[in-house]
Amino acid sequence: MKKIFLLLVVVLTAASYTHAQTVVVNKNNGTSVTFNASDIKSIEFSPVAENTIEGSYTGKNSLKAFGMGPWNVENATYTISKNADGTINVTSSKETYAGTPMGDIVLDTYTISNLAFDAAKNAYFRDYRNDGIKFTCKLGPAPEGQYEAKKLGDMTVSFDEQGGVTILNNYKLGKSPAAIHATFTGKK
Repeated sequence: MKKIFLLLVVVLTAASYTHAQTVVVNKNNGTSVTFNASDIKSIEFSPVAENTIEGSYTGKNSLKAFGMGPWNVENATYTISKNADGTINVTSSKETYAGTPMGDIVLDTYTISNLAFDAAKNAYFRDYRNDGIKFTCKLGPAPEGQYEAKKLGDMTVSFDEQGGVTILNNYKLGKSPAAIHATFTGKK
């Protein structure tokens, strides 16, 4: 494939001496870069770097619920793994949000699987309402319980060029009328 691409560039470069030619490189993230063929001196190919998005990220998770908040966990950890089909899985750490009007909220670890890359959002996304995911949590003095996110459950994961991640997780637990909006920002 590299040889074919290199041959194409050489042909376009040679043709540029008789006609103005451009080379367009279409990138995986949906953007493209255009060069004048006459401006290209040479093309070199380097090995692709190992997958850099996999791993554990530590940072702050902010939770808003019932139109109030945010309540923060400063050292939250989210682990991202990549599947063979290009989708990703996101696993949270156990988190305690202190001082909410309902008392402390303890949210146990959970995993959202198979987030697919959405080029329009330039991020990984999954609507997980129908995935049967149950959140184990303790709401103030109430006993610990499992709650499914059937009414609302979606996650968006985006990466910045400095190696950071932002995870937006919106959900409603069980029969609760209130949406919970969590925003995690972290680095490896």
